Amino acid sequence: MPVDPAAYVAEEPAAEAAQAGGDYYVDVPAQLGAILDVHRHTPRQGPWDFQTRNGTPYSHEHVQGEFKRIVKLAWPKKHDTDPDPPEWDFTPHSMRHTFATLHILAGKPAKWVSRQLGHADVTVTLKVYARWFEMVCPGAADEHGERLFGPDGTAVVLPELALPTDPAPVLH
Repeated sequence: MPVDPAAYVAEEPAAEAAQAGGDYYVDVPAQLGAILDVHRHTPRQGPWDFQTRNGTPYSHEHVQGEFKRIVKLAWPKKHDTDPDPPEWDFTPHSMRHTFATLHILAGKPAKWVSRQLGHADVTVTLKVYARWFEMVCPGAADEHGERLFGPDGTAVVLPELALPTDPAPVLH
């Protein structure tokens, strides 16, 4: 069944304080939201959105194993004797760090990133990802200069408000 992402209407959930291991809301792209909406209306045996054929949740070990299997398919060795590629060290948790880092580098607010990660407090996010928040902000100085001097680079200060050009008096 094809999914129309335009038909997906995102809901704005009420903010909740995250707790370790607790539920929290994560924004997803409209395309993924539409797919998940269809999936949620698929009949299933248990209360979980993703479950085994027996209606039980997937174990942590199963998810890790499947993830590792897919990573190895994505970055196969050319020869059996080759060392393991560094990508084989990727885990679902490393994807979480990638998610956070990419959003931080895209300029998303720390509070929003923190909420997406389910951190109880934004200070946790700021401590873990501090080095990424310290990155350069390309164009920030030019944007500030434009606010000060206008888009054409001339001073925004009106001539009648400019500093006098007469020499300052000498104080003895």
